[in-house]
Order: sequence, then C-alpha cells, then structure tokens
Amino acid sequence: MPPENAHVGPGQTFDPTVGGAGNLSSVWKRHWEADPQARQIHDPDRGWLCRGDLESISATLAGRLARLGLSPGDRILISAESSSDFVASYVACVRMGLVVLPTNTAYGARELTHVVRDARPRAAIVDDPVRAELLAEIAPELHRLDPAIVLPDGPTPLLDSATPESPIFFFYDSATT
Repeated sequence: MPPENAHVGPGQTFDPTVGGAGNLSSVWKRHWEADPQARQIHDPDRGWLCRGDLESISATLAGRLARLGLSPGDRILISAESSSDFVASYVACVRMGLVVLPTNTAYGARELTHVVRDARPRAAIVDDPVRAELLAEIAPELHRLDPAIVLPDGPTPLLDSATPESPIFFFYDSATT
C-alpha cells in the first residue's frame, strides 16, 4: 500500500480542509497559494510542475476553453491517458465550472456514441487521433481538442466560483453504455 499523500511531492501533504469550506477548485487554489513553489505533478518530459505552475497553466487553458465558447455548466468529454497536460486540462475544466464526462480510453464506437448522444457534450479532450476521428463521425459539431488545448489564448474567465451544489462530473460505466 502506498504511503499516505504518495500522490503529492516528496514531503508534502494535502489537507482539503485548509482555509475553510468551498468548492473543489477553490480548495485546490488555496492549497496552491499556500506554497506555490511546492512540487505538485511530475511530468517525465518537463520534470516537476509546481503548485503555482498548475494554477497558472489551468487558468490559461480555461481562457482558451472560454474563447472557444464554453461556459459554466457546459459538458466536456475527457478521454486521455494520464499526463500533466491531462491533469492541467481537467483542472481548467473544473475551475471554470464545466461538467466533466471522464470516459474510458478503451471505449469504442458504441460506447462513445451512447455517451455523446446521452450527455451532449460541447467539446471533447482526447489524446488519440483514432478516438478524435470517431468522435468527429459521431458528432461533427463537437470541438475536439488534445489535452494541451492548443488554441489561441483568451481572457481568463471567472474561475473557482461554482457552488458546492454545481455538478462537475457525469460518470458512465460499462453498465450504462
């Protein structure tokens, strides 16, 4: 069994109650602001990303998503392997109040068709060109992005303001597809 807090940098801890209550992303932001230079995520190519890096990168990505026309409450499908880009794009989505549809990377046409037709996402973050093409066939109007969200920057939208009652996830599993 991994040690407690094995998912954060060496010697670091994460206490979600630090700084009081709030929504998930506001708790994250308080955590990042408490020690912006602390290591947060290790990327095999870039090395460690600090907490301040994750805050800044996720705000930039949120601006790009907003420039694309996405706004709080819109649904976004995410189907990507684990990477620092995946984490940053996921955090950007939650920070701007999008409803994330985490989708198994092994889903094929039948499962993706069900999720897209049922949940009606406005965009999809996918890291596989075959899945991106499949999504284009299922829903040509769907914005398809890679996890780095390579788009022109836009103004940073209001972040971390969703209420605790706001939905941030829709989960589908093999029993629902």
